[in-house]
Amino acid sequence: MTTKITTISSVLTLVALGPQYNVYAQDSVGPVFEEIVVTAQKRTQSVVDVPIAMSVLNSSQLEKTRAKSLADIQQLIPNLTLEPANGFANISIRGVGGGGRNIGFDSRSGLYIDGVYIGQAAALQQPLFDIERVEVLRGPQGHLFGRNTVSGAVNLVTRAPSEETGGSLKAVIGNKDTYEIYGTIEGALDEKVLGKISAAYETRGGLTTNLFNDEKIDDLKRTTLRAQLRFLASEKLTVDVFGDYSNTKQTQIIGEPQTDLFSAITPGFPAPPRTVNFNITPRSNSELAGGSVAANYTLDDGHIITSVSGYRFSQLDTRNDTDYGPRDLVSVNFFDKSNQFSQEIRLVSPDDQALRYVVGLYYLREDAKTERHVPMGEDIQSVFATIPTDGDIIVMGDIVTSSYAAFSAIDFDIADWVTLNLGGRYTHENKNLDYDLEGNGIFGIATLLDSKHARSEDNFKPTIGFTFAASKNVNLYAKFATGFKSGGFNVDFLNALAVDDFSFDTETVKSYEVGVKGTAADGRFHFDLAGFVANYDDFQNLQFVDLGGGVTSIRLRNAAKVKTQGVEAALTAYITDNLKVSANIGILDATFSSFPDAAGLGVDYDGESLLNAPKFTGSIAVDYHMPVNDLNGAFDAYFEFSHRDTSRSRLDPDPTRYLIDSRNLVNTRVSYTPNEGSWTLSLWSNNLFNEDYLDRSSRDFLGNQIIRRGHERTFGAAVKVKF
Repeated sequence: MTTKITTISSVLTLVALGPQYNVYAQDSVGPVFEEIVVTAQKRTQSVVDVPIAMSVLNSSQLEKTRAKSLADIQQLIPNLTLEPANGFANISIRGVGGGGRNIGFDSRSGLYIDGVYIGQAAALQQPLFDIERVEVLRGPQGHLFGRNTVSGAVNLVTRAPSEETGGSLKAVIGNKDTYEIYGTIEGALDEKVLGKISAAYETRGGLTTNLFNDEKIDDLKRTTLRAQLRFLASEKLTVDVFGDYSNTKQTQIIGEPQTDLFSAITPGFPAPPRTVNFNITPRSNSELAGGSVAANYTLDDGHIITSVSGYRFSQLDTRNDTDYGPRDLVSVNFFDKSNQFSQEIRLVSPDDQALRYVVGLYYLREDAKTERHVPMGEDIQSVFATIPTDGDIIVMGDIVTSSYAAFSAIDFDIADWVTLNLGGRYTHENKNLDYDLEGNGIFGIATLLDSKHARSEDNFKPTIGFTFAASKNVNLYAKFATGFKSGGFNVDFLNALAVDDFSFDTETVKSYEVGVKGTAADGRFHFDLAGFVANYDDFQNLQFVDLGGGVTSIRLRNAAKVKTQGVEAALTAYITDNLKVSANIGILDATFSSFPDAAGLGVDYDGESLLNAPKFTGSIAVDYHMPVNDLNGAFDAYFEFSHRDTSRSRLDPDPTRYLIDSRNLVNTRVSYTPNEGSWTLSLWSNNLFNEDYLDRSSRDFLGNQIIRRGHERTFGAAVKVKF
């Protein structure tokens, strides 16, 4: 450990001093960075002043890299991974993630839109259209963001309406039958009301051929709507009303089979790449909607009272051919739905005082429902002679969650150069489950009717740290943070031997972090570096359980301890007035420090790597602005290279199995904008060199070995007109 600490210290020193050394080698003083303003601590601050390891992507960066959803930004964020898992979105920050398949198993990374928490995994498909910025906070954020943010939080901030009447229209065409159109109109409706409405439609053709009916599947159709009203009620009171809706329809495959049932390699397996032979067309359709009302009132003494009322709705409808073949054996249909209301009230002190604070109250009520249906096909008895064709498996579950919290954050300037940072959050949470399972013993699935369960928990999680002003433009920080992930229920297809106990308890984390961030060379350089160690107790995971008499079962329980440690660094620099270079790296060691009976009784996974936890992630992006007087305009070129190491997508005694490939991806964009005009023409490409890689390798319910490939090269053109 001493060697690791020494290495981290050396990297901190090099990154902190390196930019300054290079900076003063520059003779001219060119453009400086616009101040990056964030709301990660519930007040408006420069990102340099926030003692949190975080990355911020603005709307321009999202457009250049063609980020359509959160999965499209992972290459630009250190130690962020979004990979599919069993057809569900899965987010990991610093190697810690999970959740999605089960409404009773919450995500470990919180997602927020305009300050409103979104609880279910379907929300990870939130489109990034008309988003002003994405803030990715790494590490536990338990005192201000609260619920289940044991590994980090993603905060989406939509763009507020402008006072100027105007808008934009953008059309995109590309290969793979890609067609997109985006439109926005905004302006003042009267002296005290501003408004904005935006709409988008995106479509892409199928990437995979289904030999059964010669159909192209793995396609995309998405509609997105956003609207906002800002009421300038008085000089002291502003009220923002938000609303959004998205509908995403995909014939999305979970994977291409590499074997027949029970891992048997038979003629026809594996099929050629991006080819399947399913008698059932898969689907993954999601609907996301919501709205919020945010009111900000400034008191005479400078305090600000904020109320945020939010409603969120999500619905996910999926279907998969579970036998992965042309015979009508078995399929699975999932239908998850969630309705959620939240209310937050907080008081924020003025910025111009030695003692600054945020105090608040929070309430959340969520009603999450799941319906899962596994119909037996007409050919099922050809493989499983004892299973009747009418022996369907059905799961019905309903979890009502009520969460109450009181929170605070205090910053106290001990001296001009050092600030004490304190935070804490007390949470009381109740969960009530109604659960029905009709398994009828098929595949060993239990029958459990009219089952009711309840659990409650109380948690207080503190944070303490110090921020040091090394200079006017450089801050260092050190902090200790804690967080918790709620206990819950395994609302899934339960083994008949595991029905007596399918709940699990709270998971907790203790995190230690040091960092430095700032600017140098008259604002030409911006740097951010963090080192961290986090220890998780009662980590919720699947584990083999001894039931006696030589009988075992697999259960979701508090099975392990986890340790993650690493370094994250980001640097952005203006090399010349027209050339900007940005780079980031994430170095990660995320392992089970203790995981007994992980692969069977007596088979431990102590020291094994976590899933979706590559040891190295990194990228470099280059922006070049080139005025061309002869054309009376300017070209803007964008080049992005990213690398991601190999990681695991499923635990297995053989560490060479079920790997997610390493990858080197290149995205590019070239645009032309006239000096006198309101339009821009762009040419773009993602995965320019058509890197072939796997983003999933796993084994499904009946034993099929499956893989999922990353996206092929896409390219096209876009025209954007402002008016």
